[in-house]
Amino acid sequence: MFAMKKSLICLIVFSMIIICTAAVFAESFSKYTGSTYVHSSRFDKAFVKNAIDVSQYQNTIDWDKVKADGIEYAIIRVGGRGFAESGRLYFDDYYKSNIENARRVGIKIGIYYFSQAKTETEAIEEANHCIQLLGDYEIDLPIFMDYEHASDSNNPGRIKDLTPAQRTANAIAFCETIEQKGYEAGFYSNLLFLRNSIDGNKISNLYTVWAAQYYDRCQYENHYSIWQYSSDGRVDGIEGRVDCNFWYIIPMDTFNFTLSYNATEYDGKTKTPEVKVSDLVSGRDFEVTYENNINSGTGKVIIKGKGLYSGTIEK
Repeated sequence: MFAMKKSLICLIVFSMIIICTAAVFAESFSKYTGSTYVHSSRFDKAFVKNAIDVSQYQNTIDWDKVKADGIEYAIIRVGGRGFAESGRLYFDDYYKSNIENARRVGIKIGIYYFSQAKTETEAIEEANHCIQLLGDYEIDLPIFMDYEHASDSNNPGRIKDLTPAQRTANAIAFCETIEQKGYEAGFYSNLLFLRNSIDGNKISNLYTVWAAQYYDRCQYENHYSIWQYSSDGRVDGIEGRVDCNFWYIIPMDTFNFTLSYNATEYDGKTKTPEVKVSDLVSGRDFEVTYENNINSGTGKVIIKGKGLYSGTIEK
C-alpha cells in the first residue's frame, strides 16, 4: 500500500517541477526570518521549497494561513523518548490535528521522532512506537529520526556517553526498522552532532539527511536534502517562532542514465540490468524496479527518485 502512495507523490512532485520556471538558486531571501541565505553549489539544479517543522510547542496551528503564507512542506513530530534515564516514550499532543489539517490544505508532510536511544534495541522500540502512533495516516515524505544531545547542562540526556559507533548503530537500527515497514527513512541532527557524535558520512550515504545549522549557509560536507536554517521563523498562522527549512528537490530527468546492457539473449531467466546514474547512489537517491523482464520482447526499468531527487524515469 505504501509503495503505491510513494509512487503517487513522486509523480505529483515531478509534475509540479515541470511547470516551474526558475530552477537555479544561488541564494534565497526568507520572508520568514528577514534574512538572505546562500545555497551550496551542489543544489544549482535544485528547486528550493519552503518547509517548517512543528510540534506541540506551536500549540494550535491555523494551517490554512500557513499554506497561504507559502509553506509547501511540513515535518510533524509524533512523539519521542524522554531525556531522563528512565527513557519514557511519549506522544505529541498535537500530532493528529497537525497531520490531518496539514494534509487537508494540501501541504506535503513528513514525520519526525525524537530519539534518546542508548542501544539498537531501544532504537527499534522507538521506530515501532513511531509507526504505531502514525497508524493509518498517509504521509508523503520520510520519517526522520531526530537524534541530538540535550542542551540543558543540568540534564545531559541519555546518549552523552555513547561512542559515535554506538550512536551510528542506533541510527541505522531505527532507520532500517522504518524502511522494513515500507516507509522512507531519514535522519536529523545539528552540524556538530553530524560531524562529531555520529558517522555522518555513513548515515548520509544511506538515508535522507536533514541538517540543522543556524547560519547564512549550511556547511555540512556530506550529502543532505534539507537544511534547517533557523529556529526563529515567523509564519502566518503560527503563534510565536517556528523552525524554518529549505527543502531541495532535483528532478531525475536532469541526470544521465545508463544500463549495464540494453539487449541480451533470451534464456527464460529474469533480467535486471544494473542502472547507473551520474553522481547518484542507488538505494539512497533512487530505487529501481523492473517490468516485463522475463519473457522475450521489450522489458522496462523504472527509476524513482528518493530524498533530494524526485520524479520517475522509464527506460
